[in-house]
Amino acid sequence: MPVSEPSSDPESQNPKACSRSQHSKPVSVPNAQRLAPNAKTSLSLLAVLIGMGLLQAFAQQLGSGREKPGPTRGDLVLTEEALPAELAGWTRTKFIPAPAVDELPEGQYWWVHQWQYQKDSTTALVSFDQLGEDRWHELTYCYRILDWVLDDRSIQTDKSSAGKYVLARMSKEGGQHGLLVFSVFFENGEWDLPPDFELSLVNSFTQDQGLIGRMARRFRPPEIPQGVPARNETAIQRALQCQVFIATAKPISGSLVADTIELHLQSRKQFQSHWLAARHSIFASKTLTTGD
Repeated sequence: MPVSEPSSDPESQNPKACSRSQHSKPVSVPNAQRLAPNAKTSLSLLAVLIGMGLLQAFAQQLGSGREKPGPTRGDLVLTEEALPAELAGWTRTKFIPAPAVDELPEGQYWWVHQWQYQKDSTTALVSFDQLGEDRWHELTYCYRILDWVLDDRSIQTDKSSAGKYVLARMSKEGGQHGLLVFSVFFENGEWDLPPDFELSLVNSFTQDQGLIGRMARRFRPPEIPQGVPARNETAIQRALQCQVFIATAKPISGSLVADTIELHLQSRKQFQSHWLAARHSIFASKTLTTGD
């Protein structure tokens, strides 16, 4: 998969440089040597999208056997306005809708809507992933497959909701720095409890296996150490994942970490609200129909 080198001057990034269109059409990328520094940094985010696409294709070979994503499964169809134009001090610059259901590869069981936000020179990808799982999904595995090294992973608590989330600092050969913030809630709106484990569990299981081997392990991850809950046993429902990811060419400052966390907390609150509102609407409709 194509991976761009980070900009030596990330302050000059352009929020509109080299990103997929709102309709997810293929992007024509000029010679990387002629790319401006801002476009090179945006390609780092595009590489994540491409990598996720490869994972989706590989899922077909492994055969998940789960129900196909989309409205018939109960998934939300979100629009660009599902997240506000201004959120937590960030400005929305791009929307990438979930792909058409009939275009999904056989075996893909997640459905992803993405928004691109900008603050100063930093671009962030905000994603709502409607999974086909009923347990915690360790997103750092996916980024490790894309050659990000997990430098630090901690579990944080949102004081306003008590819902926990993962804060992961990563790095990549060539001097890139990444920050990933993600969390999972269930269909009833309850936040899942992230498992706590050694960083080596993520960094070691994908080493020296080649791309195909690493993808296979992504869909069949190693066992979580004994005594660590794999999921919240009080919620036996589908999992919905919220994430924010940024990549920069220099160490990420404490203020940028705080800004990224706030973007995640505000966006996940929106996603949870949309989901619960739709769930309530469906329940109310069924009640009116049956008279219960």
